[in-house]
Amino acid sequence: MVKMFDKQFKGIGCHKFRQIRLDVDENVKPRIQAQRRIPFAKREALEEILTELEEEDIIEEVTGPTERISNLVLTPKTDSKMRMNIDMTTANDAIKRTRHVIPTIEELKYKLNGAKLFSKSWI
Repeated sequence: MVKMFDKQFKGIGCHKFRQIRLDVDENVKPRIQAQRRIPFAKREALEEILTELEEEDIIEEVTGPTERISNLVLTPKTDSKMRMNIDMTTANDAIKRTRHVIPTIEELKYKLNGAKLFSKSWI
């Protein structure tokens, strides 16, 4: 399967077919978290991570003013590389949740009764 669908098993897995929209609650006051200082020894690793994420079109540079800023923290990984983490707690407070009802096992069994072939559409 991996050899047949090589393209699907590479990269981060960006959703290229539609733009994702987050509903933001305008009643939640925007907050700017105090930024943590990145040690000089780790700044080169951070630049590499940010450049890689920009090249993969996962993040984009913001040059103007913004209402919300979250903390960035670098943590060491087991393979002597660094992992970038972002504290999204204040941003998550403003995002309205979309509720999706997860079907029960009984509902799934009823829908799949008699099914013999299973497939997943890539589009």
